[in-house]
Amino acid sequence: MTRSFGTLGLLTMLLQSGCASVRLAHDPLCQELAAFANSVKAGESRSITLETAWGSSKRHPDSLYSKDCLHGDYEPGSRLCAYLIDHSATEFAHNNFRRAFACLSRTPAHAKNYISYERLDVRVSAVGAISVDSDVDVSMEFKWNEDNRTYQLDIAAQRFESPDR
Repeated sequence: MTRSFGTLGLLTMLLQSGCASVRLAHDPLCQELAAFANSVKAGESRSITLETAWGSSKRHPDSLYSKDCLHGDYEPGSRLCAYLIDHSATEFAHNNFRRAFACLSRTPAHAKNYISYERLDVRVSAVGAISVDSDVDVSMEFKWNEDNRTYQLDIAAQRFESPDR
C-alpha cells in the first residue's frame, strides 16, 4: 500500500508542476517577457531597466511614488516597459522580481508566498524560461539603486550564436 501511495504522490506532484507551467505560459508578464526575449537576434543582447520608488527619488523628488522604465529605443523593450509600468508594484518592489522570476524558474510566484525578502539584491539567469526560445538566456538583476534612490529591476536577453555560423 505504501508503494502505491508513493507512486501516486509522485505522479500528483509531477502533474501539479506541469499545470503550473501551463498557467505561467498564460501569465501576461511571462508572455511579455518571452516576446521581448525572443525578439533578440543571434549574437545580440538587449535589456530594459525598471526603476520604482515608494516615496521620493532623484528623478521625482516631490512624488509619493514613481515608475520609470528604460528600453534603449528598442521597440520590443518599449512594449515590455509599457506592460511593466502599468502592472508593476511600487511599494513592494520585490514583487516585480518575484513575478518575473516565476517565469524564469517555472515556479508560480504564489508558491513562494511564505517567503519574506529583506534587502534583496540578486542576479539570476535562465535558459528555458516559459515560452522563451531554447537558445536565449534571460537574466534579471534586482537591487537598490542608491544614486537614484529607487529599486531597480534589470531584465536582459541574449541569443546565442549558432555553432554552424
